[in-house]
Amino acid sequence: MIMLICDHFVCLLSLFLLFGSNLTSKAYTLCYATLIVIGLMFLVSLPYSILVKEEVIKRYEEEIRKWEEAKRRAIEKRDRKKYLKLLKKEKRIKRLKDEVMKMRQRPQLISFGIWFLITISLGSLRTMEVAYFPLIGVKINLFTWFMILSFWLYNPTTKILKMLLKNITKLLKRGL
Repeated sequence: MIMLICDHFVCLLSLFLLFGSNLTSKAYTLCYATLIVIGLMFLVSLPYSILVKEEVIKRYEEEIRKWEEAKRRAIEKRDRKKYLKLLKKEKRIKRLKDEVMKMRQRPQLISFGIWFLITISLGSLRTMEVAYFPLIGVKINLFTWFMILSFWLYNPTTKILKMLLKNITKLLKRGL
């Protein structure tokens, strides 16, 4: 089922790139290909932007930081009572660290899965050239262009989506 969807996506994408408008110029093709890759990267970064609860993570990390700072000060001052008291909270701090790690990794795995499916889909478009680098004499196809830009665009698109979703939820809470 997923491969069928991916094949349909590839067909529609190739039709758009080939017949979407006057694509006789490589500049138009490169612009369209870049816009398509940016759109796909927004799709890839969407799960991370939606599922990660930054407020909770910041609160947990602040608690962890305060505990580690207090532990460091107790060791420096050689305050045995305070150190033993802090060791009792160590189990909770480890649990918080694990929770923060899980909260970040789950959405990243989903994003990687989407990225992988898109990569598989674009693999069949290896013959569609979108750019040429004359200095090194290399022709770049849509698949390679996606691979190059996807590593560069993941963080900016995730930040933009987080900001957009945050503002949208504020507007919805206020009642537009």
